[in-house]
Amino acid sequence: MDELVIKTLRDAFAKDRLPHSILFYGENNQIFDRISRSLFQDILNTPSDPASHPDFFSLYPDGKMQIIKIEKIRSLIKKVQHTANQGGKKIVVIHDADRMNIESANAFLKTLEEPPADTVIFLFTARLYSLLETIRSRCLKFKISTDSKAIQFEEWKSWFSKYEEWLLKVHSKSRARMDISRLVLSAYALIARFDALVKGVAQEEWEQLKKQLPDNLEEESLVAMEIAIAKGARSKVLKEIERRNQLVFQGLLQQEPHLDPPIQKLVRITENLEKLNGLMSVNLQPASALENYFLQALRVWSS
Repeated sequence: MDELVIKTLRDAFAKDRLPHSILFYGENNQIFDRISRSLFQDILNTPSDPASHPDFFSLYPDGKMQIIKIEKIRSLIKKVQHTANQGGKKIVVIHDADRMNIESANAFLKTLEEPPADTVIFLFTARLYSLLETIRSRCLKFKISTDSKAIQFEEWKSWFSKYEEWLLKVHSKSRARMDISRLVLSAYALIARFDALVKGVAQEEWEQLKKQLPDNLEEESLVAMEIAIAKGARSKVLKEIERRNQLVFQGLLQQEPHLDPPIQKLVRITENLEKLNGLMSVNLQPASALENYFLQALRVWSS
């Protein structure tokens, strides 16, 4: 599907029908640059890395708050008002476009309404509906699917293997005879390893992304990107926890169709997992939030 999107846009460019503003959205916005490379090369008429081209302009969120400030937007607008250095097209790419604050978004909106000559604007976002509706409506939108490549980090496999073991013990018919403290201790062992798991996943993705980045990025932008990747890695781990919950539950139901607990308990656990994600997003210590999730899961499954 992603290849079809790029082919469609390349064909539109060849026929001089490429729209001025294009919005890519999807869960994993780290892949947008990679899949767009050939399209950018066509637009800029270069076989080289588009990011090194003088008519390629990109903008990333800055600082720990990961905000695209109005000063950066104004600076970008000023640059693209000039004629292309090499007489062709110019490309503007705004990464994590949803990180524009109200001032930035409104300033940028004027550029979308009256795009500079010979300029194609690309917006990348993982949170489509955090963008102003007026910005979304002025772009041709394409959903880019999540990269399906499996994470190779070994700690990932080990942690989830232990997590599934813990779930099965909690579900065990003999759990009433088990020492509940052993289950709690096992949960705390998983909590202790959670941070290492997230950091490992984030580091793997960061190493891959750094290979694609231009050399002239500001330090603040690099910091913001690292933070965004860390949050994305944590979200990916939590989604995998949800998937493992479902797999274990489905496996148990296949073995015992009339298994208690019923499906409602799985729903409650999923809701607790969503709350966990929310607590972490407001900077609650991951260990505290995860501890709450495990204790709630133990309480729900054991009731």
